[in-house]
Amino acid sequence: MGGESQNDFTAFPDFTDIQKGPYIRVPLIDPIGHPEQFSQIVNNPKLERRILEIGIGTIEPRCSFELPKNYLWLGCDYGIRTPNPDHVSVHIGRPVYPGAKMIVADNKVGEIPSFTPDIICSVAPNPEDIAKREMVNNELKRFLDPHINQDIVIILEVGSEESKYGGVQKAQNEIAKLMKELHFIRREQMPSYIQKILNPSSSYIKNKIIPLCYTSIPQKR
Repeated sequence: MGGESQNDFTAFPDFTDIQKGPYIRVPLIDPIGHPEQFSQIVNNPKLERRILEIGIGTIEPRCSFELPKNYLWLGCDYGIRTPNPDHVSVHIGRPVYPGAKMIVADNKVGEIPSFTPDIICSVAPNPEDIAKREMVNNELKRFLDPHINQDIVIILEVGSEESKYGGVQKAQNEIAKLMKELHFIRREQMPSYIQKILNPSSSYIKNKIIPLCYTSIPQKR
């Protein structure tokens, strides 16, 4: 990845008009090459919520959230195909409002510098990758703060070709083990603020889904 714009991606403007898609142009950043600029974006004190979405797709990247003002969405996947080194065309199923910010990183999640997202999400991951801990694993620790409330949401798709071979039940079992290791507890219902903005039933999901939501229990400082 290259290009002058990546050397100054803190200058990326917020959206000034509502974006309804279905595709939106999103800056492609280099958090490894420019960690200080990356930190300035994700730790901006004006942000109300930070969302890290893992495995957004390499051929047709997508955002699974509606993004209100002062929300940051960081989508990551490794090997994203784009003809432009500075931006990616991202499919959105819900509106993106003025003042929201979106960025994409062509990196594995374990390569991204640590910060503290409010939501860590993965929609329709390959269950085999989950069972082998190749996508959602202990590398998530770098994004966790034991003193704040955070939510991890994983949407499993039942009936896809990947789920037939990988085994959704194995994936669920491995997720439960990992969440216990990370000191997250299962929630029967997602928090209302996530329900309002999450849109997992986009065009790329063709089958039944199993939504899993885990939340942290903040420790006293």
